[in-house]
Amino acid sequence: WQIGPRIQSVARSSLTYTSIHQAAGPHLVRLGDITGETIHLAVPDGSDRLVLIDRVDSIHPVRTFNAIGASMAMHTSSSGKAFLSRLPDAEVRRIISKPLERATPDTITDPDSLWSQIESARELGYAVNIAENRADVCAVGAAIVDVAGRPVATITISLPQSRFQAERVPEWGQLVSSTADSISKSL
Repeated sequence: WQIGPRIQSVARSSLTYTSIHQAAGPHLVRLGDITGETIHLAVPDGSDRLVLIDRVDSIHPVRTFNAIGASMAMHTSSSGKAFLSRLPDAEVRRIISKPLERATPDTITDPDSLWSQIESARELGYAVNIAENRADVCAVGAAIVDVAGRPVATITISLPQSRFQAERVPEWGQLVSSTADSISKSL
């Protein structure tokens, strides 16, 4: 018996995710303390999905909840759009040119509209989701990148739509993108 290339690849991914998890932990808590909202850490699960690997819960009695291990399509979430914004154009076009599932009535499935949001995330450093992944849930997310600038994970502020205020998006966006930058630097 010998270890083949597939198991070596899985082992390397596991080490990377462990490193991200350890590096991000204190930053997740700090962002949760600042915002009072739920904070998510997710990593890629294949080429078009993310999986939640850590969460800091909101201090509010009404909060958002996603179980550790929950998976989401990239096009439906702020974290996914932020992740896509850090990929090369050809990769993004390949992912969003497939038929896109509708998770809620507000999910964007038109590739041109989605491309516009991804370009906006590139300019701003964060992406926004208003009830596109789950009904009545909004989020602002940013990508965590490796030394080559390639996305390896995402961090998200998630809150009920009842507390979402459009005028606070730039504030939340700055908080989540600076937190993602700090985590990226500590990897």
